[in-house]
Amino acid sequence: MRWRGGMAKGGGGIDGEGGFIVIQEVIYRPRLREVEPLLRLAEKATNPLEEVIGDTAEPVTAEWDRGENSALRPVVVLRLSDFSGSVMAVFEPKELEEPTWLPRRLSFLWGDLLRIRSRKLLDSLLEAEGKQRDK
Repeated sequence: MRWRGGMAKGGGGIDGEGGFIVIQEVIYRPRLREVEPLLRLAEKATNPLEEVIGDTAEPVTAEWDRGENSALRPVVVLRLSDFSGSVMAVFEPKELEEPTWLPRRLSFLWGDLLRIRSRKLLDSLLEAEGKQRDK
């Protein structure tokens, strides 16, 4: 487990109870930690995020931060990243309180990262195949 800019969950391996930890690192940036209610929403939303991601062989980092929308109201920003790249979503505080829609939004974000990952892996395979043909 690692702290980086905030509280962290997981360490990319087996937890003490025999379950696989799906998020290698969770980062809560200082700007988010300045607003306690937003920090609590992000912490609470990490559980459904772990459920959406499920068991993954590749480490995933979740980074929560605070931003502002066009009306200068506070929003929560989530960035997911792995070896292939990163994706980002912006949440209004009320969206993080919505148990019905939150998993769906997180699923869409996770799907975006999986598409990037798949494309990178496919490109690597095609490149390796091309090198084999050139021999």
